[in-house]
Amino acid sequence: MASTSRIRILARASTAIFFVVYFALAVHSEYWLGVVTTHPIGDDFKIYYGAYQKALTGQNPYEPYGIGSGFIYHPSALTLVSLIAWFGDQRVSTYLWIAISAAAWGVSIWLAIRLAEAAWACECRISDKPRISRWFVVLVFLGFAPFWETLHIGQVNAFVVLCTLLAIHWSQRRPLAAGLALALAVVLKTSPLVLAAYFGAMRRFRLVASAIAGLLVLSWISSVQFSPQVFNQFWTILPRLGSEVHPDTYNQSFLSVVYQTFSSLSQGNSDATLVLGYRLAFLGVSTALLAIGLFVHLKSGQLSIWLYMAVIAATVFFSPLVWYHHSTLLLLPLSALILNPGRIGLGVGLGLVFLLQAERAFEQFETLTAYPIVVVHLVLIGMLVTLYLKCNGRFLHNSGDRSLDSPLT
Repeated sequence: MASTSRIRILARASTAIFFVVYFALAVHSEYWLGVVTTHPIGDDFKIYYGAYQKALTGQNPYEPYGIGSGFIYHPSALTLVSLIAWFGDQRVSTYLWIAISAAAWGVSIWLAIRLAEAAWACECRISDKPRISRWFVVLVFLGFAPFWETLHIGQVNAFVVLCTLLAIHWSQRRPLAAGLALALAVVLKTSPLVLAAYFGAMRRFRLVASAIAGLLVLSWISSVQFSPQVFNQFWTILPRLGSEVHPDTYNQSFLSVVYQTFSSLSQGNSDATLVLGYRLAFLGVSTALLAIGLFVHLKSGQLSIWLYMAVIAATVFFSPLVWYHHSTLLLLPLSALILNPGRIGLGVGLGLVFLLQAERAFEQFETLTAYPIVVVHLVLIGMLVTLYLKCNGRFLHNSGDRSLDSPLT
């Protein structure tokens, strides 16, 4: 009895220490962003707002072209910005955007927990319930430093995360709504297009058709609101995003890390080779993951969530542009690891979240700060693929050809 009491006290003390350090790192990240690097509130939303104003007056919203300083999203993103910008006051619009982003993140946390629990609810589960409570996960992601950076600079990430989670949440029973959610994610950030391929591999054809229809309708609205010319301007800059290395101290993409490492080793100009190799690697990995959906037993809705998480993690890893706030896109897979019923998986999940939280502290000592992020991405992808394969094997062993309905609604 006394031993059990001591264990509980130790567990509570460890949790308290974890959160004290964790929130201290979040405060440090905000200090780094607002004081050390002097990023004002709504810095990125200012770019969106300015591009919207240009499009309204017939100017090119994509000029001047600049990564981190110019507008690079689908023209329909400007239509969504216009819903916030109708006040005609940039400051009011900025704080409204931030407030709605915070609300979207709160809903996303709830959805991520529900989806993660659904993933662990399949017959491959290690035990009856996770070792970590829902409230622990809520606190972790309310204090998540990449989320606070998203709010601080007025990024679109909270909306993208919400849309991608709604897409998988609604995928089985509300495919039309799921497709619309995916379409919204794509106009806000181009990379979710890969998820359309995922749903195609999963034979969710109504969802894919809904996403295509949603994109067409949103595009038509934007062309009427602004001008069809804005799409020509978008297609002009789009190829550059995937054909450039974008080497930058703050670009945490593996491509950027490799390029900067080679440059420091005086390997010469290898831009074209690196980009080609990167594209081929992404094509190979994404093809392998999608092939699982095509050829491996995926009748279980829970198993499909694991594959969805692996595709998301791989998409973030292979993106040529990965800023610190992009770690918010990993909300679902990180939540799943933290809710892992096994001690090892739980420890890995908490370790990855803590490493992400400590990223800005690394920048005090190391210029190429993306090394910790690359480690997080690689470990996360490896864990997700391993867990999926284990779940798939045990599912087949326990249920044969019997299909399981997803508990999602």
